[in-house]
Order: sequence, then C-alpha cells, then structure tokens
Amino acid sequence: MAIDSGRVVMQEKKFDLYENEMQDINTMGNMIQGNMDSPFLRFYDSMGRLSKNILGYGHERSSKYHPDLGAVDISMTSMRDPGFYRMYKKIVRFFLKYKSNLPKYTRDQLVFPGIKIESVVLDELVTYFEYFESMISNDVAMHSHNEAQSLFIKARQQRLNHKPYSYHLTVNSDKATKGWVRFFLGPKYDVHGHEIDIVDNWMNFFEMDKWTVEGPRRRTNL
Repeated sequence: MAIDSGRVVMQEKKFDLYENEMQDINTMGNMIQGNMDSPFLRFYDSMGRLSKNILGYGHERSSKYHPDLGAVDISMTSMRDPGFYRMYKKIVRFFLKYKSNLPKYTRDQLVFPGIKIESVVLDELVTYFEYFESMISNDVAMHSHNEAQSLFIKARQQRLNHKPYSYHLTVNSDKATKGWVRFFLGPKYDVHGHEIDIVDNWMNFFEMDKWTVEGPRRRTNL
C-alpha cells in the first residue's frame, strides 16, 4: 500500500516515498527489513522474519532462552529450503514495484549520439566446483585458552568457480568523448530452453564489470 500510494506512515507524520529516490528506496528497505531505522516499527515489522516464521512453521519461544526454530530460521540452513527463494523473490518484487512507479527514462537520456558498437566477442564461460577450506575452530566449545590456541579445525566444502575468460568490444566513435562501459550477465533461455525476451527478463541480469574510457575519434578495441 505504501509503495502504490507513495505515502509512508510514521509515528508523528507522513512523507512522500518518491521525493528523493536514493534516500526513499533506503527507507523502503528499512521498512521491509524491519530494522531500527524503519520509520515506524509498530506498523512496518520485518517481512523476512515473519515470512520465515510462517514458512518454517515456527512457534513462539517457550521462554527467553528456549526459542523453537525451523530450518529457514537459521541462516546456515535457510538456503537449503526451496521455499526460501520463493519468499525472497516476493520481497524483491516490492523493489521492482517501487522502480516501476518512478518516472521513465526518455530516449534522449539513454541514447549516446555518435557511438556505435561494431562487435562484441566473448570467450566461453566455463564453471566448475572446487573444494574450499574454512576455519571453524571458534565454533567449538573449549575448556581453556591454551586448548583454543592449539586446536585447529577446518571444514571443507565445494564452491562454484570459473576459468579465466575475456570479452572483446569494438566501438566506433565520431568524436573524442568520455563514457562508461558496463557489462551485464543474465539468462538467455528459460527452463524449457526457450529464448526469453529481455523485456521480460531484465530483472534477472546483474552487472559484472564497468569502467570509464576516454574514447578517441576512431575505431577502438576495448
């Protein structure tokens, strides 16, 4: 309701959610997270905590020191539950909804006159799993400081990695100018192997790299 109306309820006043984009989206994040910077904690509680409690069938704590936790309530195990991703996808949609209510960019704001991308060539991206070791000695109860100093426990797990790769970009500019080069990575096909239109898929892309360039008035390889 606050996102669609643009009005946020506070303890003493209300304010517009679309006056300052950078500040207001942070305010909205505080509202969804329900942290101490939330404008009105009694009204905007933590959506993530409530969703985890419902999804994990968690009960109220039996006493101050005896909480009843489900798998999704614990950060180390929550991402093993498929429902976790459904839950956070719904939370991300609140931010997408907020962005959809912002003023649209005009063509003049997006077009870079005199710049033409001639070609883009990318190496094949090869991923693989490799073992990674982490020190977990601090998670084990010790009887003395000397015992803690002499005990070393490592946990080994597989993590996703990738082989080195590069991309080659050829740009033609009709004038010397300064600009940004930004690369994004996202899925091209859906789970059924059908190509997805970027209009329906832009929210699944993330920025991999960016840098500034001083473009000379000629064809340039980046």
